[in-house]
Amino acid sequence: MKKKNFTLVELLTVIAVIAVLAGMIVPAVNGAIKKGELTKAKAEATTLANAIKQYESTYGVLPVPKGKSDEKPLTDDQYTWLIKLLQGKSFSDSTNGDSKNYNRRGMKFLDVVGNTEGVYQDPWDQNYIVVLDVDYDGKIANSAAEVPVDASDLYFSVIVWSVGPDGKSDTSADKKNKDNVYSINTQWDSSAKKVKIIK
Repeated sequence: MKKKNFTLVELLTVIAVIAVLAGMIVPAVNGAIKKGELTKAKAEATTLANAIKQYESTYGVLPVPKGKSDEKPLTDDQYTWLIKLLQGKSFSDSTNGDSKNYNRRGMKFLDVVGNTEGVYQDPWDQNYIVVLDVDYDGKIANSAAEVPVDASDLYFSVIVWSVGPDGKSDTSADKKNKDNVYSINTQWDSSAKKVKIIK
């Protein structure tokens, strides 16, 4: 019995078929990874917002850093302070406030995997952006908060969001960034090219 070998044409055909299949699979896998990252960011932003609300429920006030009187997003320093506070860490901070004055019971409101003190970042290694209703009027004035959604006033006590994979948070009047991820329910309006809040 004569042994049959692959011809060069057959071998090239098999390689071409494998290349076409790989070309179809790679974008699908990348799309699934991106969707997974967006889902993780949404869950983490919601978890952080809920931790802040649990703090408020426990102590009767929002965890607002010392001296903060506006509704602008927390600075990186204030954000690190907030995460440590919600982690139940004991620390001294003359700028933003000591933990013993803000979390007297040392309660843990936020559990961070890896237990890294003061670090809670989105899947793209950036801090989440946090805005608090510091004047307790039941809304956040978007003119100060610069939340990239199509709304002038936001009727929430806390809003947390990630700038998404592109690292940009466009707040111009005619364009709101599509890939941002929010703790509140939002929807992309493709005709207006803006993010809108779902009530």
